[in-house]
Amino acid sequence: MRKIKNVLILGLFIAIALMGTVVCTSVENKFSKDDFEDEMIKRGHEYKFIDENMGDNLLGEKSIGITLDDNITLDGKQYILYDVHLIVNYYESNEEMEKSASKINKDASVVTSVNGIPIDIEWGKTPHFYKKGTIIVRYEGADEKIINDLEEIMGEQFAGIE
Repeated sequence: MRKIKNVLILGLFIAIALMGTVVCTSVENKFSKDDFEDEMIKRGHEYKFIDENMGDNLLGEKSIGITLDDNITLDGKQYILYDVHLIVNYYESNEEMEKSASKINKDASVVTSVNGIPIDIEWGKTPHFYKKGTIIVRYEGADEKIINDLEEIMGEQFAGIE
């Protein structure tokens, strides 16, 4: 009787652990462009969305451009130091996002188009690609704060130049 009770308790712990894994994975796979926006705001980024589908559509039809405004106030005047552009590609599901992400090689020098044609890319600035849930974020630049914030939000870059 005691063995049966121990087996049932062990089974219950395993079931709870598996449910926790499924819930965490499910939440991770649902991370969306709205979640990304919330996380950027929490980190103090002021930005504006460029029109829907203003991204370059390199990875698909659904993209949005974001401009981060980095500015400083001196003597009561606000100066924009530079504009930082991010492209957020968003998808209906994590599976669609992963399929699109697989079209980018490790250093982002080649991207396979939606037509299956490999395109050699020469970036104007250092490319960084991040993925999470249902989005892929592309940042071109070298600002350490932005890179650190993107890594905190999205995890390590999966393609680009480090």
